[in-house]
This record gives sequence, structure tokens and C-alpha cells, in this order.
Amino acid sequence: MKSQAKRLAILSLPEARELYSVPQLSPHEQDYFFTLSEEELAAVNCLGLLRNRILLVLMLGYFKVNPLITEKNDSVRGGEESLASF
Repeated sequence: MKSQAKRLAILSLPEARELYSVPQLSPHEQDYFFTLSEEELAAVNCLGLLRNRILLVLMLGYFKVNPLITEKNDSVRGGEESLASF
């Protein structure tokens, strides 16, 4: 039996690299994406462990650089309120 099974390739290799690689940001972009709003800072400060705070800041910055939803449409409207209360 073969050690590797055939896999479905949805993304090309360059697309996969773009999606999963660490973003290369200039110092200006780092400041822009990792500067926290008052709400974000309050959420970070609610966490007890330093490693959890760091992880949240990294995740916030990552999803500002690579948003999961690029356009608002009727199916996702209204979700902002439920996320804000989280």
C-alpha cells in the first residue's frame, strides 16, 4: 500500500503559500494592523495569562491583514452586534 494517498488539490501551491505563510509587513503596516482600539485593548486586558494576551493580539492583527469575510452581505449583517457582546 502506498504511504501517501492521492489528495484533492483545491489551491495551487502559490495560493496555498499566500494563504498559509506568515505575512511580510513593513514597520508602518505592523503599526497599522497591531495598534489596538479601545475595545480590543479592553478585551486583551480581560485575559489573565500573558501568553493568552499575546495570542489575542496576534490573532487580531492576523485577521485584520487576512479577513475571513471580505464583503458584507445580507447573510452576515447583524453579526457585528453579537460579536461585540462576546
